[in-house]
Amino acid sequence: MKRGVWIGGLFLSFGAWAYQAAAQEVIWRPSARPAELLPPVRLVVLPDAGATIGKPRPATTTEPLAVSTPSGVIAASYHANPAPTPVPRVWPDGLDGLDAPTPVTTTAPPPGIFAVDRGVKPALFLGETIAVSPKPGRAAPSAAPLILAPVPITENSSGEEGMTTFERIESWQPKFYACGEYLLWRFKKDTTPPLISTSQPRDFGILGRPTTQVLFGGDGLSSGTHSGARFTAGFWLDDCEHKAVEISGFFLPGDERQFQANSAMFPVIARPFFSVNRNAETVQLTAFPGLSTGNANVSNASNLWGLEANLRCNLCCGSTGCKDCCDCGCGRDGGWTYRVDALGGVRYLNLREGLTITENVQNSPTAPPPVNSARAFVFDQFATRNQFYGGQVGLDTEFSRGPWSLNIRGKVAIGDTHQDLNINGSQNVTFANGTNRNFVGGLLAERSNIGSFHRDRFSVVPEVDLNVSYHLNDHVRVFAGYDFLYWSSVVRPGRQIDRTIDETLIPNFASGQAPAGQNRPMVLFHESDFWAQGLNLGLEFRF
Repeated sequence: MKRGVWIGGLFLSFGAWAYQAAAQEVIWRPSARPAELLPPVRLVVLPDAGATIGKPRPATTTEPLAVSTPSGVIAASYHANPAPTPVPRVWPDGLDGLDAPTPVTTTAPPPGIFAVDRGVKPALFLGETIAVSPKPGRAAPSAAPLILAPVPITENSSGEEGMTTFERIESWQPKFYACGEYLLWRFKKDTTPPLISTSQPRDFGILGRPTTQVLFGGDGLSSGTHSGARFTAGFWLDDCEHKAVEISGFFLPGDERQFQANSAMFPVIARPFFSVNRNAETVQLTAFPGLSTGNANVSNASNLWGLEANLRCNLCCGSTGCKDCCDCGCGRDGGWTYRVDALGGVRYLNLREGLTITENVQNSPTAPPPVNSARAFVFDQFATRNQFYGGQVGLDTEFSRGPWSLNIRGKVAIGDTHQDLNINGSQNVTFANGTNRNFVGGLLAERSNIGSFHRDRFSVVPEVDLNVSYHLNDHVRVFAGYDFLYWSSVVRPGRQIDRTIDETLIPNFASGQAPAGQNRPMVLFHESDFWAQGLNLGLEFRF
């Protein structure tokens, strides 16, 4: 009996619990059907649509929407059961790094099935439309939604507007140019006194005698033509080629030129000079019938090279072939263009020259002692070097039409010329008894002027270049032209020879004269000017 009462009460309790469970609202759950994947859509957050538990119902037309409902999204609202008192909840500042106003939503409802109900921020994309509420304490914004859209980046034609200094440096792409030239130049002739002469035996080769002829010296001493090269390289500091830095260097190696006269060609070979002891012209004999045989040689060499570095700055340019001219290259479309650049920088020049006179003499037994039957080698050398250091300015002008261009460049350098003079002379004599001796002094270089000497002088170095060029394309051009270089205040070897000599200073010269008491020959340090000019042929590359 008691057991039945317990079983009946258990069934009654189970039925009551089932009835109450059936009377509760059914919790909405997503369909068990697999969800269809949709493309990303705009997320709409309504200012007053809080998430509540309850059954979903279709949205009424009286509910305001911040934006039109996007395709693929079903708007919904919820019954409050009942709606709790809104409590403000502030989202953290910044949405995915974007500086947007902090939205305010209602809190206090229990977590629902949507992300917004759990306080999870939705992912934002550029161009999303979001309705937000301001932070507490601020004036309420208008109902218009906030549009987050990409900001277009603009720049001017040169691409530098709005860029920082570092961005300009990183975006700068230098333009280089380089050219090589073949040079064929001539130097101004050096001058020397008469160095070697000949005549009939009765006149002994003495200057002023009826049959005397000068074999070498007495006029310009030509160094011939010099073949060399010049190389130039530089780069522009801006895209429009307004400023550039360039370096240039050239070299013209000297070919040694030789003159030789021997006793087979001229029975009488003499070296003339003016004797202060006699106060008259006299000679030292290299070859004379019955006294000696031999040869006399003269060699001279010269070379020139230089370096320069310049800053180039455009002063003006224009064209009749286009309205706007940046690098004046638009003239190739048919109009004339011109461009004028200023040059400023430093320059170095080096001119080295030498003049050497040698004799090889074989004396006969009938020659005056102590050189009878002796063999002698006589050596005189005069060497000079000029080094210029200075600053320079100039203009480089170019006129172009189509692929052809005419370029005129003028520069003037002002500075110091360091002058070096080296004089050396000696004799080596092998006497008849076999004794060999060396003596200080030759003929024109004696103890009175032998040595190394230096001094500095103010100099001016102007240069003019004229070139005609043809542009093969935008990167290569060929050109040919003429160059002229002038240099003031230089020393050259031929002008350093003092032909006035005290006979008593000449080794092994049996003159029988008393010393004149004059320190001759002497160091002259005679200055002169110098120029080099010639043709050039070159090829230039731009990249």
